[in-house]
Amino acid sequence: MKNMYKHVIVGIDGSDQADKAFQKAIRIARESDATLYIVSALQFVSDSDFMYTTMDVGITPLVTDSSDASYQALDARKELANDLAEQASRAGVAKAVVIVDFDDPKQLLIDTVDKHEDAVIVLGATTKKTFERFMVGSVAQHVVNNAPCDVLIVK
Repeated sequence: MKNMYKHVIVGIDGSDQADKAFQKAIRIARESDATLYIVSALQFVSDSDFMYTTMDVGITPLVTDSSDASYQALDARKELANDLAEQASRAGVAKAVVIVDFDDPKQLLIDTVDKHEDAVIVLGATTKKTFERFMVGSVAQHVVNNAPCDVLIVK
């Protein structure tokens, strides 16, 4: 698989499914000598008193009585992503880039891949129930249908 991909983009959210995807992304990045992009987004749902994190797991509400709570959640996600970048480095990945922001996770993944040729996106399989998928949509489904590159869904 050497040099099959130059960029491996993995979506993370702290779930077991995302961890499985991350482990697979490490192997692909190491074998391809590719840059690993660890991507995560915290999304606000409009007209709501809650902030929701959505990647490929069920909805996790985080009360946002103050902006401090929102930024604490963002800081926690950045810390997770940075820990994963260190883990990737110890596993032999030459370069890991962390991208964590307030954004739509679907769009952040697509925007990241749009900046890089010879890329693959690695995501965990969804565990959402039908109603949750209807309400927030499946990130994996959106990425599979809209990404201009290969997408690997890890179960």
